[in-house]
Amino acid sequence: MALGIKCVREGCGHSGEECLLWNECPLFQADQRRPQRKSAKQVLLRPTEDDIQEAVVEYCDLMHIVCVHIPNESKRSQSYGAKMKRMGLRKGFPDLFIPVARQGFHGLFIELKRDKLARPTKEQLEWLSYLNREGYRAIIAYGVDEAMKEIKRYMGIR
Repeated sequence: MALGIKCVREGCGHSGEECLLWNECPLFQADQRRPQRKSAKQVLLRPTEDDIQEAVVEYCDLMHIVCVHIPNESKRSQSYGAKMKRMGLRKGFPDLFIPVARQGFHGLFIELKRDKLARPTKEQLEWLSYLNREGYRAIIAYGVDEAMKEIKRYMGIR
């Protein structure tokens, strides 16, 4: 049984009618693949971890602080995931690294979380503990403000 979705896509043969073939329509499928932009209000209310990370990296760039992202979060095919694991990708590794020695530490690792509602995984906590034991400063930052505050403190910026 069809859902009876009305097709309003220009160029679709069912334009303005109840489209019983909506799931086969290439125009409909293209719309579904197109990433939806968030409104400014959505970003301000509860930004994603990506939004926060972009803001932190932009801040570091403006302050001329070297900051590196470790791409550990994306969805991958099983074969590509296995290849990345063989190449050294490890589950739970922190999001950002500032490779600058300060205050007796070798560098600063930051695991970013959207806010206090987001919880670190067991693997993330294990990595942070390990890195702290090995002479790095490794922390969880909840939101942009907390991340920037920690970076300022670490770098000795007032």
